[in-house]
Amino acid sequence: MLICEMAAYYRTCGISLIEARERMYKKYGVYKHMLKSFTCEGITGMERMKEIMTSLRTNPPACVGGLSLVEFSDYAASETKNIKTGETTAITLPKSDVLVFTLENNATIIIRPSGTEPKIKVYYTTTGNTQEEATALYEKLDGDFRKVLGF
Repeated sequence: MLICEMAAYYRTCGISLIEARERMYKKYGVYKHMLKSFTCEGITGMERMKEIMTSLRTNPPACVGGLSLVEFSDYAASETKNIKTGETTAITLPKSDVLVFTLENNATIIIRPSGTEPKIKVYYTTTGNTQEEATALYEKLDGDFRKVLGF
């Protein structure tokens, strides 16, 4: 129903939903969200996932895909650290085994172990002026972060 109302509204403005979307992309950029899962099977799989998370907590990458780390959030420790200033702020959400790497250019990488499968899940958000730019940045981040994870 909401989409119908949007279409009707934009028709009164003399544009289509596609044109409204294109204008929004020009104003705010294109955001791309992708999920990658990395399987850690076998008896050592759970141990490997713990080692990956511990390693990332103690040695967060300073740069991924050519973008510098701006903030590092550890939801298990309930804190976010500004990399430039060293200032930390509290996270007021429940503790969870989640790490967030906020990079330059509004890019983020969120990583967490699955609660039901022997997998590490990585969520990427990238931006660009076009879908192609956002996709190219995602591919660059994914390729570089896979190396960090050892996959």
